[in-house]
Amino acid sequence: MGKPATAVKGDPRRRRVALAEETTPSRIFVTTLVNFLHRTDELRRSAYDGDLELAIVGEAVGLNASEPMRRNRNFREKFGDYRVMVGVEGQQPTNALSVAAATGMPRETARRKLKLLEKRGILVMTDGGYVLKPGFIQSPRNLALVDRAMRETVQFINECLSLGLLELVEEPATPRPRGRRGRKE
Repeated sequence: MGKPATAVKGDPRRRRVALAEETTPSRIFVTTLVNFLHRTDELRRSAYDGDLELAIVGEAVGLNASEPMRRNRNFREKFGDYRVMVGVEGQQPTNALSVAAATGMPRETARRKLKLLEKRGILVMTDGGYVLKPGFIQSPRNLALVDRAMRETVQFINECLSLGLLELVEEPATPRPRGRRGRKE
């Protein structure tokens, strides 16, 4: 295992968490990770009445719904807070074939789970497929689950830092990536 993390000086926007140089696929890292995964799976199951496969399908729709927009600064500024509702028109629809491809489950299983999620008021069917029902995430129960998931993630990162499995590093200064035609994005 690596040495305990030390504070990194400099621009905080260039700080990153990295595997400690001495970290190998160690038992300590794996057990810490599996413990984190079990805790977050418990949250996921509680959000979907004990059905982890249903959670996977609902999350696949949610991820696809906002994936293209997450890179858009205006979208992040307007909808970066989970308490702010994204309407149907602000989401990219997903169909059973896309869910099956993203999750590795059979298309028919994905289709059944999508229909169940729609029946439970979690998803809405649009012309192009399914999207999250606006307001679903903003329920007090779901916001509490998101908050707990964030706390579990921070706990996992802090455990890894205190065990010397991860460390804070400062990235070297690099030129800003350019988009198409050499323009800065």
